[in-house]
Amino acid sequence: MNRQKTLYQPKISILIPLHNSAKYFNSTIKTILNQSYENLEILFHDDASNDETRKILEDLTIKDSRVKYIFSDTNIGSGYSRNKLIEASTGDFIFFIDDDDEFLSPKIIERCVKYLKPNLEILSTQFKYKFDDLGIKIPINNIVKTLKINPSPMHYYLNTTTFAWGHFFNKKFLYDIDVNFSKVKKYEDIAEMGNIFSKCKNFKRTLIYSIIYHRKTNSLTSFDKNYINKIECINQAYKFNLENIVSNLKNDVSFKILKKTVNSLFMEHLSLISVYYINLKNRNLKKEFKKFIKDIYPSILEIYNGFDVKIKYRRISDLPVFVTKFLYKIPKVKK
Repeated sequence: MNRQKTLYQPKISILIPLHNSAKYFNSTIKTILNQSYENLEILFHDDASNDETRKILEDLTIKDSRVKYIFSDTNIGSGYSRNKLIEASTGDFIFFIDDDDEFLSPKIIERCVKYLKPNLEILSTQFKYKFDDLGIKIPINNIVKTLKINPSPMHYYLNTTTFAWGHFFNKKFLYDIDVNFSKVKKYEDIAEMGNIFSKCKNFKRTLIYSIIYHRKTNSLTSFDKNYINKIECINQAYKFNLENIVSNLKNDVSFKILKKTVNSLFMEHLSLISVYYINLKNRNLKKEFKKFIKDIYPSILEIYNGFDVKIKYRRISDLPVFVTKFLYKIPKVKK
């Protein structure tokens, strides 16, 4: 009788949303195709590109049987693109990677699969920032190493930088919770990741660094309607995120814990806005931005109405708020 233990080798779907990516996603493709794990599906979604993206994908499907692609004739946005990729995937677990990021080694999937179990809902990995203009890599999630070995999903979510990529999601789990990345036009990660993590009951994290996340440090040179629209989209995304988290947790945790959770979300919200301010190098633009935030800050607070949120510095990620705290002052009403 053969008593040899059979290792769990689930099918992994690597999902990559694309839009006009031909000029810069060759290195991404290379690190994906070089993955050593065999039970692999590589699925692209071309969101109505008008460059050579589609042709590159057609060539890839001929050269590598693991590669498949779907496409949209009109641009539907990254949120809908993620939804379509999930729907079209056939793997037991899915793993998102963006078109300008890279796997750190050919054995990333193979190493991470060892931590997967059929009933595991999320396996989270670590990643490194690469500041392209500076040519340096920084391990962003070192702070996670200070967490307990097996943190709860929400403890992990609230103490790390969390995007849609960098996680192994059980596909059945995503279907069971009716995941939807298309609630907002932009920042779909912000709008939906809180929902995913707050509904997760079986979570694991690993200290394996899986992805290099490319960041450009170019300063912003204008404060226009597009810029204002981005801030408004951020606010909308956090509103959806907050509603999801409160709805999912209100019956399972005390109000004290829920309030602490909401305050962490509030600080993350302000931190992202602060980064936009920091990236404005022109003094006049900063002045415009400061006035804009002063005008809309009461509406940001209104999003968190009922939780008495306060600016509290507890994490490294709160640093941008600390250096721009003057943005978030509410004028005292004279009696």
